[in-house]
Amino acid sequence: MNPDSKIRNPVVCIILMIVTCGIYSFYWSWVTNQQINNLAGREVVGTGMLILGWFCAPVMWYNWYKWDQGLQDIGQRYNIRYNANFVLWIILTLLVGFGSVVMTFQVQDTLNRVYGG
Repeated sequence: MNPDSKIRNPVVCIILMIVTCGIYSFYWSWVTNQQINNLAGREVVGTGMLILGWFCAPVMWYNWYKWDQGLQDIGQRYNIRYNANFVLWIILTLLVGFGSVVMTFQVQDTLNRVYGG
């Protein structure tokens, strides 16, 4: 199996993010960004924007928007059902603070379905 196509349990990803006080989220976002870019066949989010997003929440939210668009394209390409979720992620982030948890679960679940998981 290509390491780029590794299937990850979304719940385990979230637990690792919590247990490592967010450190795992840097790794997860790096790998996820590479996967989305590769599956979309284009640069959905560039490396610079990803790294900048680690230090600036509004930039990361923009990256989420771009990932959401990329996943819509990937869903069509691979015949995987995917509904736009960006607005939900932002509302949950701003109102109750756990939009990133929902985003992580939905993005990882979608990638797993593309990879056959």
